[in-house]
Amino acid sequence: MKSIKPGRGPSRRGAAGAVMQIVWGCIWTALVCVIMVPVAGPIGLLFALFGLCFIGMGVYSLVYHKRNAQAEPEDRDSLLEIVDTREESPDAPSEAAYCPWCGEKLGEDFQYCPKCGRKLP
Repeated sequence: MKSIKPGRGPSRRGAAGAVMQIVWGCIWTALVCVIMVPVAGPIGLLFALFGLCFIGMGVYSLVYHKRNAQAEPEDRDSLLEIVDTREESPDAPSEAAYCPWCGEKLGEDFQYCPKCGRKLP
């Protein structure tokens, strides 16, 4: 399985966007509490709850992107995982028709892969 992982730049931009989302959520919630809650009552509280949800999503996004920006490349979360339909896990039974590591077609009595040379399970 191959994966596409974000670089540090996109993760830093995502973290910066999350900070802006948190700031906007705080401004929204404060304005709603000052303007709408006294006038609209329960509907104003619903809008304030929306602001709190927006802040929560921003905090989650900030933590995710900050961790991804500081992690080593192999520890970053993948954006996409590309899987070949013939690809199997290394723990697959030996009756598989393809090598679990490189995908080479195998004969029934093969003990080693003819392409990558690894011992078959």
